[in-house]
Amino acid sequence: MRVARLSCVGVSLVATVLAVCTLGADKPAADPQREALEVEFRAIGSEFRKLERAVLDRLTEIEKRNQFIRSRNIDFEIREKQVVGEIDRAKLEREIAEIQVKEFTDGTAVQEAESNQAAIQAATKAIALNKEMIKSRQELIDSLEKLPAEKTKLDAIIAVLLYEQKTLMTGNQLSLTAESFALKQAQLKQELFEKYDRRRRLSELRANVEGKRANELMKQANWGMEQDRYNRSRREISTPAVLTDVEKAALQQFQTAMAAWKKFAITRDQVRKEPSIRPESIRPLMTAATDAIRDAQRAWDDAQDRRAEAMDIELSAKLNALGIKPAR
Repeated sequence: MRVARLSCVGVSLVATVLAVCTLGADKPAADPQREALEVEFRAIGSEFRKLERAVLDRLTEIEKRNQFIRSRNIDFEIREKQVVGEIDRAKLEREIAEIQVKEFTDGTAVQEAESNQAAIQAATKAIALNKEMIKSRQELIDSLEKLPAEKTKLDAIIAVLLYEQKTLMTGNQLSLTAESFALKQAQLKQELFEKYDRRRRLSELRANVEGKRANELMKQANWGMEQDRYNRSRREISTPAVLTDVEKAALQQFQTAMAAWKKFAITRDQVRKEPSIRPESIRPLMTAATDAIRDAQRAWDDAQDRRAEAMDIELSAKLNALGIKPAR
């Protein structure tokens, strides 16, 4: 509501200046009294415009400060939502990386080791079975060969049995060789997995976790620094700027002076257009406008002096709180 009133005052000031400039653009009369009136009018107008610029500068200063505070707070709220989202995303990525480590150590690595062990056990059992089969067949072949040779039908059967057993034993020997090779392959695979693959993969996953954690901590640290900067800015510029009570009173006097000046300017324009109206008839208006403008100027200067003194006192208090002696 205060900013709205200040804006209205500013608009009114600009409108008054435009009206005065327009009214003063006419060609002055040739009458000496009228010329003297024009000279006094310009002098008073110069004083009024000086006061007006000072008031407008102060109102502009207040509006800029308040606009800065509003923009800063809005920017921080937007940035806060953005950074909180980034931190949450970094945290989620770190948690996923930790889950991947656990999945590998408790799942993939265990399955890989179990698979290798199963292959080793299968090859070991196959080797033992083939050795047992070879031994049994060899004993059978030896017993068949020790039988006396007779030209009978039984001899032919025994010969066939010997051939079959020898053939089967050869197959068992080949299987034994293949299973022995498979056993060595499985053992080597398990050894490589334990010594190299498992360690390498686990190191990569743990490094990924550390990288995600570092990224999360970096974002948190950066956000902490941004919050510190924002809090320092809030401590330095926290409350919206407003006119002091003395300035408000001086502003009311300025508005009174502006009304008197506007009334005088309009009447003076009528005097310039109507030769029958004597310039001396509006001198009371000119005197009232002059007095009002000068009273407002003194009130405004006094208000600014008091504000400057209050700012100096506030600055000295802050420096004393920090243990800094203000320069004299």
